[in-house]
Amino acid sequence: MAWIESHQSIKEHPKTLTLSQMMKWDIYTTIGRLHCFWWWCLDYAPTGDLSKFNDAVLANCVGLNASEAKAFINAMVEAGWLDRVQNVLRIHDWVEYAGSYLRDSKFKRKPEKWNEVLGVYNMSADCRPTVTELSPVPNQPNQPNQPNQPTNHGVSVGFEKFWEVYPKKIMQREAEKAWNDINPDQKLEERIVQAVVKLSKLDGWMKDNRRYVPKASKWLAEGRWKDIPIDVVKSCGICGTTTASSYMNGGKGFTCMSCYKIPME
Repeated sequence: MAWIESHQSIKEHPKTLTLSQMMKWDIYTTIGRLHCFWWWCLDYAPTGDLSKFNDAVLANCVGLNASEAKAFINAMVEAGWLDRVQNVLRIHDWVEYAGSYLRDSKFKRKPEKWNEVLGVYNMSADCRPTVTELSPVPNQPNQPNQPNQPTNHGVSVGFEKFWEVYPKKIMQREAEKAWNDINPDQKLEERIVQAVVKLSKLDGWMKDNRRYVPKASKWLAEGRWKDIPIDVVKSCGICGTTTASSYMNGGKGFTCMSCYKIPME
């Protein structure tokens, strides 16, 4: 029986919420279609490489018609469920979520197929799938701080966590440079990622197709993670409303959620 890891945190994960908003689906439809997509891939695209399938075929596997196909694939990429790497369209983190089944069951007697999977993701043959958490900030209190620990791709683990949840995925190299300039330890990495997750839930940041979300490099360079919500009772510096959910709004001090704005880059 084929299987894939499914974590309870998928329901409120920013990638799921982004896909739901872009496709105008309710959250339960979104979760169901994601799982249908992954199940189909286990049978027909087990290497994670989707390049040989057209958009209509991929959309059909989740019950969508051809007219919705392009929007669906673009939304999956924008949300971070699919990767476009040069001319390859692939499932994001496929080795981490389906790797154990593929290596130990489906391709157990076909090591060349398992190596093909690793090739799609530029991983070495000795790479072993790990049980991963979908939550953007894993709880690992017993691990020592290791700033910018590199992954198999030469990108720091902390930056990969940040990039996965940041809602505007453009100019990745500039963002990575800004991250490396900060060189955060584990505690600061968690603070930065938590700030992105919280800010991504604000209408002021996400409205108008993320128009007000700055480039990640600019957001990092300006230390905007310090704008995280603070749950204390304060008066809004703009309208004077007293609220239990105040936000740091640049030079304007504390503001209520209605007045909270992120200036466009």
